[in-house]
Amino acid sequence: MDYRGPYIVAENVASLYNDEQKSVVNILDVGAGTGLAGLELRKFGFTNIDGLEPSKGMIQKAKEKGAYKNLICMPITKDPLDVPAGSYDAITVAGCFGQNHIKCDAIYEMIRLVKQTVSCFKYVGPFIVAKTIASFYNEKQRSSISILDVGTGTGLVGEELQKFGFAHVDGVDPSKGMIEKTKEKGVYRNLICEALTKDPLDIPAGKQNSM
Repeated sequence: MDYRGPYIVAENVASLYNDEQKSVVNILDVGAGTGLAGLELRKFGFTNIDGLEPSKGMIQKAKEKGAYKNLICMPITKDPLDVPAGSYDAITVAGCFGQNHIKCDAIYEMIRLVKQTVSCFKYVGPFIVAKTIASFYNEKQRSSISILDVGTGTGLVGEELQKFGFAHVDGVDPSKGMIEKTKEKGVYRNLICEALTKDPLDIPAGKQNSM
């Protein structure tokens, strides 16, 4: 599968600013890696981009791309970085939240780093997931393929998939409370209250077209 995460992140940030604003907006790319998101942001006209990445090897690769003004070799955690509060207009994170990556409590430091005039974080994760999957199928195909939404939560991804025309979406989530909330939305064909581990679920192999 083509990895389009950095492009989709950049595209969504670009939708928030006009061309004139893009040249003055300050962005921090958290978990910059080898600089893929930085490159995509540059293509959309952003010029003031800093990168934060804990790996020296990754930092070196990112430097070679020339997309960043500054590169900081540090992890982001709940503890304050040596960066003044309100230094950035926007923060991007492409594919870095999760186990053994950025912990959830790092969000507090991200909030500190953005300007107070930024009133909220625009949570576009479910939309981005649905939009990416939709890019692989035409409208006719979407009505017949089967999708498994892992870590369904309250069904936000399912709602976005439905908007894109997907009709056969199943969900798996370990929380009974989340499953109940999701049922109320009525967008899933089946809901399975189990955790996804290395052990097989009670689902036939190859049943889903996408996850």
